[in-house]
Amino acid sequence: MLGISVSGYTRTCSAFVGGLDILLVGDAEDFVLTEGTPAANGDPSGYSAIALRSGATAAGGAYLYPIDSLQDSLNVEITQSNPDGSSSSYEYVITAKMAQMSQSLTNFNKKIDAAAACGQLIFVWRTNDGKIQVAGEKYVNGDSIPKFRFRQDGTKVSSGKKFSDFNGQDLSLKADYLRTPYEFTGGISSIEALMP
Repeated sequence: MLGISVSGYTRTCSAFVGGLDILLVGDAEDFVLTEGTPAANGDPSGYSAIALRSGATAAGGAYLYPIDSLQDSLNVEITQSNPDGSSSSYEYVITAKMAQMSQSLTNFNKKIDAAAACGQLIFVWRTNDGKIQVAGEKYVNGDSIPKFRFRQDGTKVSSGKKFSDFNGQDLSLKADYLRTPYEFTGGISSIEALMP
């Protein structure tokens, strides 16, 4: 390793399955994440803790809010791109099937659109094999990191044509960033403590 630092990939010895069971969204301004102790080779170990930033309060709405979706409809896809061979970009697409066209759905969309335009959204999800991932974070170890901005793009809302058709929306949230998400190792109870 005289010129560059390279490492291989070894998965943990555990069952692995697809899918997500929870997807949460919040205001990235409200939360600070703490990195865990780096590995012996210096590689990041993900995030070990999450807390409210100074001034953010539950009374003021500082929560990680669940996005209610149909069973087995949550998905995160990340596509890597390096068109000129100099640096990578990772395109995120988070999707969910949210049932029932309603005022509540309209209110959700308006708030997500406004938040994406005027601030920054943070997303937390748990995969069905128990891994917790974070994307869209703004503050790590007390400092801001490069902007990681999600926006709603490509969402489709439909009433359906007959009784058996889906009534609701196919949510689509997108972002481009310089890496894939960091894993949160602080446990689901730390995340649940920040939910309403």
